[in-house]
Amino acid sequence: MSKRRWDAVVDRVLNSTGISELEFYRRARPNPRVDIARKTAIYLARVEMLIPRDDVAFAIGLSWRQVCRACAEIEDRRDDPDFERRLEQLGEELHAMDLPVHERLAPPARRADHFGDAANMVAHQAA
Repeated sequence: MSKRRWDAVVDRVLNSTGISELEFYRRARPNPRVDIARKTAIYLARVEMLIPRDDVAFAIGLSWRQVCRACAEIEDRRDDPDFERRLEQLGEELHAMDLPVHERLAPPARRADHFGDAANMVAHQAA
């Protein structure tokens, strides 16, 4: 993920909510206002900026499952017209920035394959 893309998302969300960066990244269980801001940033990073799930999880210190749950929760909140309007405005601001996509913040995730390890995979291919 482009660190600049993630930082842009966080900056926009913090500016629109008035939450400090310290509150946003604090490890303690956030209050509801901070919780929604974090989930909004996760959603915008995934949906508007197309940042990979694992990169978002790495950036905010959550598991990929928590990232998926956050996106689902924000998707459900889009039924509220005011919330929908704010999300659209933030998305438009982010797209107007035209940030690069090619940089990665997280190390590439190691994907488990059904062969177990590379040696087994090579042995299976040779057979």
